[in-house]
Amino acid sequence: MYYLFAGQSVHALQLLATSMRYMNTKNMKNMMKKEGMKNEGVVNYMPTIYISRKFQIFPDEQQKKIINDTFGCCRFMWNKLLEKASETYFNEDMVFEIVNYGDIVSEHAFLDKSNKELVIDRHAVSVEKTFKSLYVDSNGTSAEYPRYYRKAQKRLRILQKKLSRQTKYGKNWNKTRIKLSKLHEHISNQRYDFLHKLSSSITKNYDVIGVEDINMRNMSQSLKLGKSTMDNSFGMFRTMLQYKQDKQPFHIVVRADMWFCSSKMCHRCGNIKKDLQLSDRVYNCSSCGLTIDRDWNAAINLRNEALRQVNSWSIRKFTIKETFVS
Repeated sequence: MYYLFAGQSVHALQLLATSMRYMNTKNMKNMMKKEGMKNEGVVNYMPTIYISRKFQIFPDEQQKKIINDTFGCCRFMWNKLLEKASETYFNEDMVFEIVNYGDIVSEHAFLDKSNKELVIDRHAVSVEKTFKSLYVDSNGTSAEYPRYYRKAQKRLRILQKKLSRQTKYGKNWNKTRIKLSKLHEHISNQRYDFLHKLSSSITKNYDVIGVEDINMRNMSQSLKLGKSTMDNSFGMFRTMLQYKQDKQPFHIVVRADMWFCSSKMCHRCGNIKKDLQLSDRVYNCSSCGLTIDRDWNAAINLRNEALRQVNSWSIRKFTIKETFVS
């Protein structure tokens, strides 16, 4: 079995903040008083904690061979350098010289095998925002967002109407205000729960996630799309994907430019349909004759763009194979 170890340095104050659901200044002072700390310099008392995570990986036969050859070459190089250092240490007549790694590699041809590129198959997906069902991914799957605010609109209208007709700051007015606040909180909790479960499922199953870097603040100010934009909270969903992917090694969220023509471009032939309107929900390509859902076509284009960007990053020592057929 093959395991991958990833290290991360975390400030102890961050762990304390995440472990306590309710922490304010009073709680901090009580904790410091119990531990015999002073009020000044709270952060200085919090050390840095190093966390290690252990992951089991499942390489194929070719990758196993490359991994074994690489570690074997590293082991051989370490023993070779240790041997030269030991000879210099125990032999008083020898003068220590800086070892040239190139000379050792040239003497042993099999060491060149360790300088190969490791190919890792990774799963990639992209999500295209929709106002009706939150998103459509590159597999054609819709999120089927329940639209909690729309469903609670009738109850909200009744409570708001009742609140406006009651005497302000009266006893009945305060009861209605509390009911209205609890209903808004319930809608918000339903939305949070749905987005957290959905984002966790995506980040566990996919390594590369492509999203569009659109300005949600400007979109929420639209008269026709504002309510749907605020209801499905796609911006919050995108933030959840980002920080959950950052917690896992080798997981990436790629944001395509906001001017990237994901909707107007055909994912099969690359033809750009300039006269595409927002009301056109089906994409008909005049060049290759492709007929596909508009959002699905945009999601495939976002996935291809995410894979293109990741494969172009020269700092990464692996390539990503496309695992979905367009």
